[in-house]
Amino acid sequence: NVFTPNKDGVNEGLYVRSPRIASMEFRIYDRWGKQVFKAFDQNTPWLGTDLQGNNLPAGVYAYFLNAHFNNGKNRIFKGNITMVK
Repeated sequence: NVFTPNKDGVNEGLYVRSPRIASMEFRIYDRWGKQVFKAFDQNTPWLGTDLQGNNLPAGVYAYFLNAHFNNGKNRIFKGNITMVK
């Protein structure tokens, strides 16, 4: 639940990864509910920036993942991720 985009080369990005996911919608929101990130593929990490590429402060962010699996099923995941710098 924690990642550290502090440019030390370790744990820099937050990815959604699973060989079972056929397609997805992944979104990150700040504590005021403003969307700061979106991705539609597993190769696009959140690097701790907003949609315009500005660095965001350390803190707790909400995530929403709508995953469509290879078996035809769909599942929604929601939770929090902590960004530490």
